[in-house]
Amino acid sequence: MEQDDVSDVILAVKDDVIERVVAEHIPPGSFHEQWHIDNLEKQLKNDFGVSVPLKSWVESSEKITESDVQEKVYQAITEHYQNKEKEITAEILRQVEKSILLSTLDTLWKDHLAAMDHLRQGIHLRGYAQKNPKQEYKREAFSLFASMLDSLRHDTFSALCLIQLQMQQDVDQLEAERRQQHAMHPNRAEGLPIEQGSQAKMSRNQACPCGSGKKYKHCHGKMA
Repeated sequence: MEQDDVSDVILAVKDDVIERVVAEHIPPGSFHEQWHIDNLEKQLKNDFGVSVPLKSWVESSEKITESDVQEKVYQAITEHYQNKEKEITAEILRQVEKSILLSTLDTLWKDHLAAMDHLRQGIHLRGYAQKNPKQEYKREAFSLFASMLDSLRHDTFSALCLIQLQMQQDVDQLEAERRQQHAMHPNRAEGLPIEQGSQAKMSRNQACPCGSGKKYKHCHGKMA
């Protein structure tokens, strides 16, 4: 993949993924009683990081159609992705899109080759079921390839929606906070709790930490 900008591919992937996800929980032509809104809400949250209050919305009206639900989901995910682009800039997101697309493709392609190898090794067994091994191989190979493409679309867009990039200004802020904490509690640099770094909080009747065997008040406590 030579082109650096794959945003058009990602947008097409988004449309296909949304349509498929909604259809899994709201079968085309089904009634409200057959809809699995709770599961759809959970998947949108888990796979894309988007919270959409579909259940209360659907229960408020019996006139809501599957197309209405799909449009609402589409708007929510689109807005979520647009906000991500604003947060990390379009330039960075374009790089991330290509990187994740290629990485996901590489992983799934290796799995696909392994599945094809497994299919070749066992395809002759189809003959025992009075089936043509060659025809069965073509049919199952096509099914495996189509399944890989579906996974590529879903996994790529899911990863893009869920990814959290730590911007340089965030790193700088965390470093500044760490330095401020160190300045306030220098003893922490030695891995000591603040209480151990101050002998004033030690009981004068405790054994002196120097190992003399004397009580603290009779040993180094005299100098405190």
